[in-house]
Amino acid sequence: MTVTDTNFSTRQQQGQNGQGAERGSDDLGRNLGLLRDDITKLTENVTNLLGSQVGTAPAQIRDAATEAYSTMSDAAGSFSRAGTGLYEDVSKRMDTLGSELTNTIQRAPITALVVAAAFGMVYGMIRR
Repeated sequence: MTVTDTNFSTRQQQGQNGQGAERGSDDLGRNLGLLRDDITKLTENVTNLLGSQVGTAPAQIRDAATEAYSTMSDAAGSFSRAGTGLYEDVSKRMDTLGSELTNTIQRAPITALVVAAAFGMVYGMIRR
């Protein structure tokens, strides 16, 4: 039954008896009441659905944050270990280089002075 059919049957009822207007208002009131009940049920269902999803969101956020913290902590530990190993390696190489330079200067002091003077002249020419 369409809206036009409903309007036609309402007009027929109004024409057949004088109480058509009262029936129409009673039907309208009943339909509005049913509509109000349906909207209330729909609102409750949506509220319950959102409540259940929002209820699980803090736990999901907490789990994601814990996982991110764990990953970042592991990465920081890896970088720290790698940095410590790199520092130790560079430190040993610098100590070795310093020892070799000291030994070279002690074995050939005049050569070391000539090299230092040449380096100073080149550096001075570049800085001009």
